[in-house]
Amino acid sequence: MDIVYFIYGLSFFVLGVLVLFVRPKESDLFFANKIWLLGMFAILHAIVEWLVLYQYLYPTAKEILEPIEILFLLLSYLSLFEFSRFIGSS
Repeated sequence: MDIVYFIYGLSFFVLGVLVLFVRPKESDLFFANKIWLLGMFAILHAIVEWLVLYQYLYPTAKEILEPIEILFLLLSYLSLFEFSRFIGSS
């Protein structure tokens, strides 16, 4: 189970880094200047998955890491919802 959390988090992290380094100036897509919100979602969600992995491996750290996990999860969904709000308004 721990390898699943690691690979899942790694895939989100790689996706986030790739999306953050996209050059939107040459893009014809209308959402290209807000694509960084998806990159932030992916990186923050990767951190959440790695925190879940750490809690799975070391259950004694759960009470310390659970509020941090919830904070990162809320921030990641905030960036995702902000991106979807931008898409919906265009």
